[in-house]
Amino acid sequence: MINRLFNPILDFLDDSPYLGMLVIAFVSILIVAFFPPSLIFVLVFIGYGFYLKHERNKIKKE
Repeated sequence: MINRLFNPILDFLDDSPYLGMLVIAFVSILIVAFFPPSLIFVLVFIGYGFYLKHERNKIKKE
């Protein structure tokens, strides 16, 4: 289920990385600004995104 959420985001980031990163950064800043303890979840979200991107790159190389 989580992969179904992340894969469209990663596809969008592959097409236009700068716009996608700006949107994700803006939403993350808004969430953290209004609910500071959510910073932990934002960091986990970003870390899992990088992990999935790494796994997708491994699959593409094979």
